Amino acid sequence: MFDAEYLFKDKNFKGVVILLDKNMRMLRINENFVKLQGFTEKELLGKAITDIVVPEDKPIFFDNAYTIELSKEFTIQMYHENGAFRYFSFNMYNLNGYFLLFGESVIKQFAGYDYDTTKREELNKALDNLDVDDISEIYKDSDVGLRNLLSFLSADIWIKDRLGRYVFINAAFSDHTGVSFENAYLKDDFQLFEKDVAQGFLKSDQIAIKSKQRLEFIFESKTEDFLTWTEVTKIPVTNKDGKHIGIIGISTDITELKLVEVALKVKIDNIERILNLKNDFIFEINSALEITNIRGRLATEVGVNKVFEKLNSILFENDVSVEIMEKINLAYSGTDVSFNITCGNEIVKIELFSAMDSDSKKIVCGFGNAISNKGVQNG
Repeated sequence: MFDAEYLFKDKNFKGVVILLDKNMRMLRINENFVKLQGFTEKELLGKAITDIVVPEDKPIFFDNAYTIELSKEFTIQMYHENGAFRYFSFNMYNLNGYFLLFGESVIKQFAGYDYDTTKREELNKALDNLDVDDISEIYKDSDVGLRNLLSFLSADIWIKDRLGRYVFINAAFSDHTGVSFENAYLKDDFQLFEKDVAQGFLKSDQIAIKSKQRLEFIFESKTEDFLTWTEVTKIPVTNKDGKHIGIIGISTDITELKLVEVALKVKIDNIERILNLKNDFIFEINSALEITNIRGRLATEVGVNKVFEKLNSILFENDVSVEIMEKINLAYSGTDVSFNITCGNEIVKIELFSAMDSDSKKIVCGFGNAISNKGVQNG
């Protein structure tokens, strides 16, 4: 069994780690996954993970479980204890019959409930259907539903008129900036913030206004002690005649999410190093029947070029190429195949799996491992 004990003891890691057996039952889960899903650890251990994957996402899960040893990133929805569901982004690894999942929650709230990010979708829909001449009407004269969205959405929200003056800020904006609505009303950025900060706000406002399109970007803020990331959306607003009347801003602190992504990448890199060391060599065959992306222990020791030359000669340039091509075609069709080849004085077992590359193009992923230095076998 793959020794992954240390992965579950890292209390500082805010992502998700799950170890499954060959029947997809949860053998180990980290504390953060338990907290995110609302179940107890006892309720989850021994349970098939597919029991909490929403039905429409089960094919995605199984495709990644059974295609390749090195899974690409995929996103699925998983049920919470209260019946809602979260979105999780995972990388999955097949390790000697066990499955290891690394992932993170990619939406902070639940789907299908009043407090989730579907509120942002409702807000976007409401803004797309505006018909006003004075931007202050958006807040003062709009329906109660829109006023509640503007006021109580957990993201920072602000509205500026055509002169760049604040006519509305919500409670979250006030909490994060320390600026009250009374102090902000009909003032511009230069009257409220430091000059360099105000200039940055103005510059992005002008880009959105000039393009007449929604502007989305991630703002990175560094201080001596802290690094924060904020996801910002700026929406220029025009009246029915196409005249600019103001701009709406929405921002969300995504620092925690970014930190999880960084930690997750480190752990994924570590697992991929383990896989590379576990196999003598790993390779891919693209649709043009070209061998690419060679890696693994042997590739590290003798060099990628030497492994490529030998592998290319054996698979595509010798007398058994027709038979091997049939096996490669079978692998492309989704059938896992294996065969032995002679490499110097060694017999090497080749295993081929159908897979998808990072551009979602079908490839064949291969793993090669020496099994003997006696005799010659093919088939």
